[in-house]
Amino acid sequence: MPLNKDLRQHLATEYRFAAEQIKEGQTLSEKLFFFSALFGEAQRILNREWDNDLALVFSVTQKSHQEILGRLNALRSDADPVIQISQGVLTGIAVAADSLAKHYDQERPSRAQLMDTLGKLAAVAYATTGNGYYLALKGLLKV
Repeated sequence: MPLNKDLRQHLATEYRFAAEQIKEGQTLSEKLFFFSALFGEAQRILNREWDNDLALVFSVTQKSHQEILGRLNALRSDADPVIQISQGVLTGIAVAADSLAKHYDQERPSRAQLMDTLGKLAAVAYATTGNGYYLALKGLLKV
């Protein structure tokens, strides 16, 4: 059963705010802080009403945040300076937040649109991994 209208509207509002803050953020840390609102809000709503699609949003956004944060921490510690976080990644997380806001703003959200958004977000986050970087160099992964 889809989320009720009030919860969908709440998610849309919070996700729209997060998307704006991600776009306006000056540092990667700031952008990731607001990106974390995506899985944080999903979890809060899941505590009130279960929804399989929202659980998937929670899982993909949380895992994506972990992968990007892991790359940021590796760069900060100079443990793995080869793989940088590209502008495509920064744009991708903002676009994902905006797309999720639009999804939950709809009276009848499209599951196909949601899967497309989550798939693109997974690719963006994967681009920050060693294998994702390798695939990008080969032209197989574009973000």
